[in-house]
Amino acid sequence: MKLRTIAALFALSAPGIASAQTQEFTAYDWATLPKYCDARLRGDEASKNLWSDRIGQEHFIHVHHFCFGLHYLNKAKFTFDKRKKNEAIEQAIKQFDYVIQRWQPSSTFRADAIRYQQQARSMRMP
Repeated sequence: MKLRTIAALFALSAPGIASAQTQEFTAYDWATLPKYCDARLRGDEASKNLWSDRIGQEHFIHVHHFCFGLHYLNKAKFTFDKRKKNEAIEQAIKQFDYVIQRWQPSSTFRADAIRYQQQARSMRMP
């Protein structure tokens, strides 16, 4: 088995920081995210496999960062405290940057991440 495949299998099944971060998510937060985010962040093995097959393993293995980027972007839109808003924006930018660096330039997911990252940057408050 190739090292990359082993790493991918580990990343798909290992609980970790991502699952701990979702504890702060509300029902509204989950409703605003794409279905593959739910599968990646709290789904069972069958739903993870389904979405991995649908969007491709090369996207699914990193998609939780994209999901967190969307979460922080949504959070920033509805936060009016300047410091908290900018913190959420910076987190969104970092999460989108992570996937932009890892997804192929031809990927529509990567193009979406770039667009959302630009949106987050435009929301920064001085």
